Amino acid sequence: MKILMLADSLDTGGAETHISTLATELHGRSPRAFFGASRGGENVPFSTNISEKPLEIILASAGGKIAQSLVDQGFKHILLPTPSRSLLCLFKTFRIIERERPSIVHAHTRRTALAAFLPCKIFGIPLAVTFHARFSMSFPKRLLTVAGDVSAAVSEDIREHIERELKIPKNRIKITKNGVKIPEKTQISSKNHHKIVFVSRLDADCSLGADLLCSITPRLAQKYPDIEIILVGGGEEYPRIAQKCREINQKLNRELIISVGAQTNVEKYLRGASLFVGVSRAALEAMAQGLPVILLGNEGFLGLLDEENLPLAERTNFTCRGFGREVDADVLFAEIQAFFSLDDAEKTRISTLCRDTVKKDYSAHKMAQDTLLTYAPLFSALPQKNLDS
Repeated sequence: MKILMLADSLDTGGAETHISTLATELHGRSPRAFFGASRGGENVPFSTNISEKPLEIILASAGGKIAQSLVDQGFKHILLPTPSRSLLCLFKTFRIIERERPSIVHAHTRRTALAAFLPCKIFGIPLAVTFHARFSMSFPKRLLTVAGDVSAAVSEDIREHIERELKIPKNRIKITKNGVKIPEKTQISSKNHHKIVFVSRLDADCSLGADLLCSITPRLAQKYPDIEIILVGGGEEYPRIAQKCREINQKLNRELIISVGAQTNVEKYLRGASLFVGVSRAALEAMAQGLPVILLGNEGFLGLLDEENLPLAERTNFTCRGFGREVDADVLFAEIQAFFSLDDAEKTRISTLCRDTVKKDYSAHKMAQDTLLTYAPLFSALPQKNLDS
């Protein structure tokens, strides 16, 4: 059974990594393999005649580093025009759906959902749409936002946003939380080491953390002579931030802070770290390693993740969106200093909390389960020939 996943591009980024992880988890496996005969004591809400054949995941986007990585793994990826070429993108999406005739089309962006709407209607193919952020719904964007036959949101606040703005009944919107691969063993550094990793796109709307870390590097170096700071991510602000790092290192006469640009293998930079600064999916990947995290992004600041602020973090997909206090260089320096001042037992407790949270609710396996439950009404409506294709 074919699932066609659509995205604007598959370069580095949280939503892009979500799609890659989901595709990898689902491809080649039967839907029933994720649940067995039941889930939580209840029958899985799949049609009784669903095929046991494995899923085939096909991807279409304007390409990027993650797209190339998936191709290298053997996935079929079809190149779409860049989103700026809207009419050509609409035409190419139509042709792809006409040729592939998937059982389900799953769009992960507003543009691709709009492009898929008409061909899905014409060819009788159900459309699922995942909302990864709280996008503007001002006129005319609201008119161009397609909810699909089923809708999913990666967090509770996004679910409430699309329910309110698109007037979608609450029971038609599923929560499909971000899921990450969980390493068998943690690989964090000695608790007495001082290595900070920041991961994010470095565009104007998400580079605050990188700028603040740059501004406090001299103070951190004075307080912690062994300090290391790695900034991972590319974007429009990357050249400026990379230059700032070089100037800091030159002034202090050693390499304290480096900006390594966009990377597809973030895990290797997390290894050996002692603290993560950032938000969203990157924070979850750090937590999976057992890294304590300071949640800081352009949309909010919750500080060091602990039991008290965990519910707020979860509600917003760990973005701090709409929550948290004002943050500046002094606030971030104090938060980092407070963490490094904790004793080993307290650092271990926080590390365990982070890893256990991901294992319980944010694994790649659970994300795949939740996505299949989103598909469930679509499976039930599919004719047998589609299930067997």
